[in-house]
Amino acid sequence: MLFPLPLVLAAAQLPLSFEAHKVSARFGGLTAPLRNGDQFGRALAPLGDLDLDGRSELAVGAHGDDDGGSERGAFHVLFLQADGTLRASTKASALSAAFAGRLDAGDQLGRALAGLGDLDGDGIPDLAAGVGKDDDGGPERGAVWLCFLARDGSVRATAKLSSTSGGLLGLAHRDEFGRAVCAPGDLDGDGIPDLIAGAPYDDGGGTNKGAVHLLFLQRDGSLKAQVELSQGRGGFVGPLVSGDLFGFALAWPGDVDGDGFPELLVGAPGDDDLGRTNVGAVWCLTLAADGSVRAQRKLGAATPLLGEALRAGDQFGTGVASAGDRDGDGRPELFLSAPKFDGAGLDRGAAWLLTLAPLGNVSALQRLSSFAGEFPTPLDNGDWLGSSVALLPDLDGDGTDELVLGARMDDDGGKDRGAFYLLFPRP
Repeated sequence: MLFPLPLVLAAAQLPLSFEAHKVSARFGGLTAPLRNGDQFGRALAPLGDLDLDGRSELAVGAHGDDDGGSERGAFHVLFLQADGTLRASTKASALSAAFAGRLDAGDQLGRALAGLGDLDGDGIPDLAAGVGKDDDGGPERGAVWLCFLARDGSVRATAKLSSTSGGLLGLAHRDEFGRAVCAPGDLDGDGIPDLIAGAPYDDGGGTNKGAVHLLFLQRDGSLKAQVELSQGRGGFVGPLVSGDLFGFALAWPGDVDGDGFPELLVGAPGDDDLGRTNVGAVWCLTLAADGSVRAQRKLGAATPLLGEALRAGDQFGTGVASAGDRDGDGRPELFLSAPKFDGAGLDRGAAWLLTLAPLGNVSALQRLSSFAGEFPTPLDNGDWLGSSVALLPDLDGDGTDELVLGARMDDDGGKDRGAFYLLFPRP
């Protein structure tokens, strides 16, 4: 179902106009049934072209899925057509032959997903799937499944990174490692894709300040090396305070400020800047070749233009992604979300497109929310638009990449079954 989005006024070169296509239990042609509480749309991961039809597939998480036991979780690999409808899909869960790993009750597969590229060298893109509630080595230390995919979207083999697998070090109880994952490509120049994972409940320096792990992978999914970014580690100085949840969301947009070095986006939705409890923030970290932080800036309540609209409880920074180069300046915009933003109703959610100036200031922004004219279809209270955000390579062949927004608490077909929206840019 398509909904036209009118032009929304904002600063500088933005705004942009979109049409939206919704995929849920009621719209878009999803064949696998969704059940109450599945929270489909919690994670979004463009995978690359599995079936060689010229379009990228999309993995969508449903971490509340109860296949095989309570909240073992699931993800769906969707084969999309040019208009955003589904041609086919494959579901991976504890009861599905499409998943080769073992899941326990409460693991929540599908809470975090990232398309890795071809990790094992077989010519087929692979997937990282975080299970932050996994109990390997102790309660909720967390883990990441590295899923080696077949062309039909099924998982033909897995490797696991946890306190007991893959050579991972440094986790403690309830760190929830794998609560966020992102794929930066080949960081160390060895020809093998690497991975970044968040552990937002890490207590280094204070309760639930959070941490991020840069993971240098080998072809079999085991670790060659790792670097931790947290308060006082890896060149990151923060400051963080207890409860910030640094590492709750991650993205690798490339060089957003034009200084020749790549940036890493790190969500911290528990940030309390300006005394606004859980208003949230996003750290934009410039990384050196060894993975350490060479520069940092923070986007949140104290940021001009952006911060004026953020309120206590919004949890800005829950979703972070590149938006691609929307204004033609050669640098990508940022796509950031706050799923508990109230807009025209409670917890309807919102996302922002942001342009950063070379010195890190916000030079342009556009909000997508339930306020009139900002989003192309009505949102309901509690939808949590912006539960996840992603950039999907050009689906309809018009030369412009699509944006994707998850709404994991959407009630289409039943309570909290979830949904996501594909946003098609229009002149």
